[in-house]
Amino acid sequence: MNTFQKLTFLLLVVVGTVSCQEDASVTEIDLLSLNGTWTGTSTILKKGSCVFSDSVATVVQVWNVTAAGAVSIEESFHFSAASGTHNWIGTVDKSLNVSVTRTQSTNCFGTLEDKSFTLTATIQQTSSGFKLDQKMDFPLCPPACLFDQHYLMIK
Repeated sequence: MNTFQKLTFLLLVVVGTVSCQEDASVTEIDLLSLNGTWTGTSTILKKGSCVFSDSVATVVQVWNVTAAGAVSIEESFHFSAASGTHNWIGTVDKSLNVSVTRTQSTNCFGTLEDKSFTLTATIQQTSSGFKLDQKMDFPLCPPACLFDQHYLMIK
């Protein structure tokens, strides 16, 4: 092997070693850091023909996240005319993609039924914590009463 071949081989080994290393700038999120109290708002926006005025609620959520990514959320909300609670169950991954579902009883024009609603979002990491800013489809009583529900939550 001549000197040029040796240098070429050495260069390939060095470049190959560097390119095979993990990106040190990518940090994994400790999912347990999502645990605790999140505060914010939930805005209900009408998009169907149901008689309803857009409404904003104050929201407090208590998140319980396992290291494996299972999530349960106890949510308390307060609109000007009503208050209540929801329980969400789902998952979150280390890229902060969360998918949670809640089931609630609805009274659609005299018919009682349980409906499930799913929120899928990517949590943003901020300099002071975390932020969830996501709109979800909220078809409460189709076809007339269709809504979007927009969550803006901070931890």
